[in-house]
This record gives sequence, C-alpha cells and structure tokens, in this order.
Amino acid sequence: MPLPVISAVTPASAWQGTEVTVQVYGSSFQEGAIATFTPDNVLEVLETTFVSEGQLTLRVNIPSRALTGPYGLTITNPDTGKGSIERSVFVMQSEKKTSDGCSAAGPETAAGTGRVWIFLGLLLLVLRRRRPVRG
Repeated sequence: MPLPVISAVTPASAWQGTEVTVQVYGSSFQEGAIATFTPDNVLEVLETTFVSEGQLTLRVNIPSRALTGPYGLTITNPDTGKGSIERSVFVMQSEKKTSDGCSAAGPETAAGTGRVWIFLGLLLLVLRRRRPVRG
C-alpha cells in the first residue's frame, strides 16, 4: 500500500482558544486514518472524517494555552502507513480583552488626552500671535 501524502492543509492558520474544521488534502488516505499534530498533546483532534482517498476533514481544538507558531501534522492509516507535513497549521495569539467592562480611561489614554490639550493650547497661542493688530 502507498503511504499517505499530505499536499495541503486549510486553513493555514487558527487562533488560540478556538475549535476549527481543518481540511487535509493529499493522496492514499484510508478510512479510519488517525490525525495527530506535533508537538504532541497540544492541538487535540476531536474527530477525523474520511471524505476520500484525497481528503480528510478534522475537527481540532486549539487550547488557549497552545504556543503560537507552526504545528506539524501526521496522518496514520489503519495499515500503519504514515505521512507527515512539518508545517500544517500556524497557531496565532488570540485577541485578549483588556477592558474589565468599565468605560473609564486608563493611564495611557489619560496621558494621550493631556498631550492633545497641550498641543491645542500651544496652537491657539501661536494663532493668536500671528493675528495682525488692528488699531
């Protein structure tokens, strides 16, 4: 039996703390194939669906603790033939909420607002000095 070959994986990237559907394209996949990501025990394959000898569909859990960066993928057929790809899915850092629900401005915002007021005050001063004196 020929070994499974992985030619493409979509999507190429996913966020920490999400569950995604991943399409694996290639050849010589068998019904009952098992998909695993490397490094081990980080990305969890919840379900592998055999679509055809050239396509598998994976349901993958990407924990919020998963390190960002590329993950390898190995497909193991029931006859123990294996095929791997070094960089299949790139895990990206999830957007973290910085607000605690309060609408009050933080120190960075207050400092930025102060700079705006100073700038506007200086601009007003310059414009007043440029006015011709009427007499």
